[in-house]
Amino acid sequence: IDFDTLPRSQKIERLCLVLGIQWPLDPDESYELTMDNMLKILAIEMRFRCGIPVIIMGETGCGKTRLMKFLCELHRSGAVADNLKLVKVHGGTSAKTIYSKIREAEAIALKNKREFEFDTVLFFDEANTTDAISSIKEALCDRTVEGEPLVGESGLKII
Repeated sequence: IDFDTLPRSQKIERLCLVLGIQWPLDPDESYELTMDNMLKILAIEMRFRCGIPVIIMGETGCGKTRLMKFLCELHRSGAVADNLKLVKVHGGTSAKTIYSKIREAEAIALKNKREFEFDTVLFFDEANTTDAISSIKEALCDRTVEGEPLVGESGLKII
């Protein structure tokens, strides 16, 4: 099957089937669902499922944030909830700020998991611009914040 020739509704249905989303709903009709974007979404999802850290790299403006917004909105299936916490990192972002954002996202994730049964993504955009990158690494790879473990089964996914 040539995926790029399928109607958009069939692309969404097939993607949702693989992602385990019961109620397919197109969250952004202006987002181009190319085969390349679908493969990126599937690669991210598989890493999440396997507990493998996810790092998205690319030039400024290439669509990293939009891809994550699309994926999170797709998982929401129209539910009125926020399942993407975007943190714009810069040179002045401190470890304290990073730890605070992680704990905020963890609380949101627990609520989303309990009330809606979907995961929440914490996305550190431009993470490489801060001297406190080790704080992001701690959460992403070690699943700890200042040495304390993140809550298990909270549904928090960190990028």
